[in-house]
Amino acid sequence: MNQLLEKAVLFYYIYRLFQLKRDESTCENTTGRRQSDGCDTHFGCFSRSKVDNVTNNEFLTQMKENQMNQLKILIAEDDVSSEKLMSIVVRKFAKEIILVETGTEAVEACRSNPDIDLILMDIQMPEMDGYEATRQIREFNTRVVIVAQTAYALSGEKEKAVEAGCNDYISKPIRKDNLMELIQKYF
Repeated sequence: MNQLLEKAVLFYYIYRLFQLKRDESTCENTTGRRQSDGCDTHFGCFSRSKVDNVTNNEFLTQMKENQMNQLKILIAEDDVSSEKLMSIVVRKFAKEIILVETGTEAVEACRSNPDIDLILMDIQMPEMDGYEATRQIREFNTRVVIVAQTAYALSGEKEKAVEAGCNDYISKPIRKDNLMELIQKYF
């Protein structure tokens, strides 16, 4: 995934540089501007420093959007309505969504799919709770981002989740805006 993203970003950056270089001579000939100024068909002529700032901002925004749209997400949730809500929200960011209902299934899914980027881990699940599932996942995968989710917003829950190996914590009912902010924080 990262190699494909790097190639796409590099291609975009090279394309923009060629475009600016091509338009530079046109800009000088038609407007009498200095050679160090640039010209863009969408924005007209402007100084090179403005071109660099626009290009860098576009480049970073595009890179972040591309990376977020390529996430492989595991949702470990035994409540069907919560699972559906999260699936709808993360669909915008996901290239693939894997759904499981127990902690045991979450561990098995992570072993079978080592390229998972994000896990939304319910804490209260049958067979194995989210804390234990997270501990077991961390034994073989330290890279994946794990976000604990629970309806019990008791003091100390976030610390307990982090201690188990989660990167972050979100309480239920999960609001769409909060979940999106959390995903953007890590990707």
